[in-house]
Amino acid sequence: MLFDLMPKWTSEEYEDLLTGCLSTFNRNLSLLEYSNYEEGFWLRHDVELDIDSALLTAEIECDLGIKASYFICFESPFIKCEDLANKLEVIKCFGHHLYCHLLDSPSREHKLKLFKNKYQIISEDYVTYHSPTTPVSELVNLKGAGDIYRGLVNKDVSYFSDSTGKWRWGNPLIDEKEFKTVQILTHPFWWSKGKLYNSKTFDPKEIIDFLPQLAKANYF
Repeated sequence: MLFDLMPKWTSEEYEDLLTGCLSTFNRNLSLLEYSNYEEGFWLRHDVELDIDSALLTAEIECDLGIKASYFICFESPFIKCEDLANKLEVIKCFGHHLYCHLLDSPSREHKLKLFKNKYQIISEDYVTYHSPTTPVSELVNLKGAGDIYRGLVNKDVSYFSDSTGKWRWGNPLIDEKEFKTVQILTHPFWWSKGKLYNSKTFDPKEIIDFLPQLAKANYF
């Protein structure tokens, strides 16, 4: 039996979120500026459920003059498509940066090279990990991951994430920001309601295997 997963927010709500971020924070940071703990917000996307939603958020960000970092999970069963390379090119043309979002395994560096060889547009400079089994305190020692996770481990940055379709560590426009440097992690699928999907059909076994946190969040 298949399972329908519904996005939580509309693209208009995403535009409102970004407009609010531009008003609330000093400026939109590059990943390098974020890693240097400059004042402002760095926008990160982990793309796991749907690539078309990433095209939608990328265009909205471009229209607002915002640059984001897109971490693509090539190992996800949900974003495979024949024209994936073309869609990545569009995201890049909107002014954003593309990196890998990897499954955590001993072959992580080998996989990174494989994806880089297949998709030349991807940068190897930075990488994030999908539901890592390696403690976050140790991820800072992995190639490409230190600058992303170090501030979280040392508690030097404020962190907000819409993981599982909920603001699990507070809303960046409402809740107090303890530090001047802010990381905002969003997953584009959650912001595609109405514009792309009212719901999207998935195989529940694939969801449980690849995104068990959604099952734990009582989606099914």
